[in-house]
Amino acid sequence: MKNKGIAGALLIMGLVLAFIACSNSAGSSNSAGSSNTGRVTVAIGTAARTLIPEGFQNTLYYTLEFTSSSGPSSVNASIPPYQTSKVVVLEVGDWTLTVTGYPSEAESTEPDKVAATGTSDPFAITKGGTTVVAVPVTGDINTGNGSLSYTVGFPGGLTSAALSVELVAGGGDQTVDLLSNATGTLTLPAGYYKVTVTLRDEATRYMIATKTDIAHIYNGITTPLDWKFTLENFTALPVAYISFTYGDAGASAFSQENFTIYKDGSGGDTPASMHVSLADSSDWDVSPAPAWQIDGEIPIDGDSITINAEDYAVGSHSLTLRVSKDVIPWTQGLPFTVTYAAFTPGTPMTSIEDLADYLDDYDPMTSGVYAPFRIALDIDLENDLDAEDDPLAELFAALTQVIELDLSGSTGAAILDATDVLGRQNQNNLAAIVLPASLTSIGAGAFNNCGVLAYAVVQSPTPPTLTAYPFPMDCDIYVPDNLVDAYKTASIWSDHEDRIWSVDDRP
Repeated sequence: MKNKGIAGALLIMGLVLAFIACSNSAGSSNSAGSSNTGRVTVAIGTAARTLIPEGFQNTLYYTLEFTSSSGPSSVNASIPPYQTSKVVVLEVGDWTLTVTGYPSEAESTEPDKVAATGTSDPFAITKGGTTVVAVPVTGDINTGNGSLSYTVGFPGGLTSAALSVELVAGGGDQTVDLLSNATGTLTLPAGYYKVTVTLRDEATRYMIATKTDIAHIYNGITTPLDWKFTLENFTALPVAYISFTYGDAGASAFSQENFTIYKDGSGGDTPASMHVSLADSSDWDVSPAPAWQIDGEIPIDGDSITINAEDYAVGSHSLTLRVSKDVIPWTQGLPFTVTYAAFTPGTPMTSIEDLADYLDDYDPMTSGVYAPFRIALDIDLENDLDAEDDPLAELFAALTQVIELDLSGSTGAAILDATDVLGRQNQNNLAAIVLPASLTSIGAGAFNNCGVLAYAVVQSPTPPTLTAYPFPMDCDIYVPDNLVDAYKTASIWSDHEDRIWSVDDRP
C-alpha cells in the first residue's frame, strides 16, 4: 500500500445534560428538594461515522465524575450498559464532567481497559434553572487492542475471495481467505484501518467485485463488518483471451506470439489479465494432463490458466504450455510482459506517482534490462514539484532504481532553490538528466549532491540564471551546439567551462 490521509468522522457521542429545577420531590437520595441544588439528567447519543463499532456507546459501562471548580468536592456516578440516562443532583456552582467508558463494570477499575473518554467544558448550575451541556466522547484509538468481527456473504463458484486489512498510516497488513473463513474475528492494535474485500471469478464468468472502507479499531471494543455481495455487485474482469487449437500446432510449436498485461489495465487494449486456454480440450490427450508453468515455478495442471498482472513484477516473464496429442508431446514457450498502461517503453510518463509505481515494481532480473535505463517524464516543473525546502524531494523519492531521466517534454521556467537537501532520498540513483528548453533559472542545490550524475543536457536557448552551480563538479554539461560559447561565458557557468560540451557529443 503508497501512504495518502484518511476520510471519516471522529467517533463522537453527544452527552446531553439537561439541568432541570426540581420541586415537591421527596424521599429520594437524588431529590433536589428545596436545597440549593439542581438536577442533572445525562443522556448518551450517537453520531454518523464510517465503519466503526456500531452502537457500542450503548454497550459500555460509564463512570461519571462531576468536579466543582469552587472547591475540592466531587460527585461520582455511573451508567450501566443499555441504560440511556442518569439523574444526578449537584450543588449550585460551576462544574465539569469527565466521562469514562469501559467494556464492563468489572473492568472499570483497570486503567488499561478504558474504551472511551470525554470531558465537558465548564458549566454552571443555578437554582431553579436549566442548563444543557454536550460532551464529546472519543474511543481510545492510540493504545491497546480491539477487534474486527467480519461476516462476508458472496455467490458460489468464485476462484478467490480475500479480506485484507492494513493501517491507513501503513503496515499491519493481514489477509484472510474468505473461501475458507467467511466469518471470523481479527484482533488488531487500536488504529485506523483500510479494509478491502476482493472477490474473483476467473473460471466461468470472469468477474470481479471489490469494496473498501475505513474501520476504526478501539481499545477493548469490537468493530463489526457485515457485507453481502450478489452477482449485481460484480463487474467484468479486464481480461484478454488466447485460445489454442490443435490447428495451431506446427512442426514442434504453436503459432501464438507473446502478450502484454498491465497493472493499471482496464480492458480492451490494456488488459489487466490474460486468460489462456485450450479451445477444445477433447483434441488433446488427457494423460499427461496439460500443464502450465510460469517463470519455472511449479506447473499448474488444467485446460486453462489466468495470469493477473498484479501478481507479477514489472518486466518480462515466460509462460510454458506442455500438452500432448496421440502421445506426441508439444511444448510452447509464451513470453509475456507486465507493465503499466500509463507507460510503455519510449512513451513519456505524465506524473511522478506513475514513475514511483513503475520503479517500485521494476525487477531487472525478470525484465532483462539492468539499470541505468532511460525514462521520459513530462510534468510541470513549477506546479508538480513541492516548492518548500526541497522542491525536488518528491521526484528523488520516486527514484528507487538508477535511471537516466529525460525531462525534455516537461514545462515550467524555474526549478527553485533547495534550502534543505539533507533528508533527500535516492540522490545517487540519478545517472543523467535532460532538462527542458523552457527553463530560465535553476536553483541552488538542485543536483549538486547527486554522486553518480555523469552528465546533464541543458537545452535552454539562453543560459538559465543560476544562484549557485547546481551540478556536481565532475558532471559534464551538454548544451545546444550553437550556444556552447554563450554558456561558457555566462555568469557562474563560466567557472565550469571545461565541462561544457556540444549536445552533438552527448553519449
